[in-house]
Amino acid sequence: MQQFLDSRKNQSKTKVSQELMQSYSVISEEHHIIYPTHAGILLFGKNPQHYLSEAMIICCH
Repeated sequence: MQQFLDSRKNQSKTKVSQELMQSYSVISEEHHIIYPTHAGILLFGKNPQHYLSEAMIICCH
């Protein structure tokens, strides 16, 4: 996620924090335990197909 934040143009440098990841909806907290969301796994996971083998991302412009 830090690499993604660093690659943004015209933005100040931002450090990854729990609050930032929650605002991007890539993590979720339940009963004081933090879990990655499906979006977090697909976008920033090292091996997302292991956990979500049928998932895909479709981008439109």
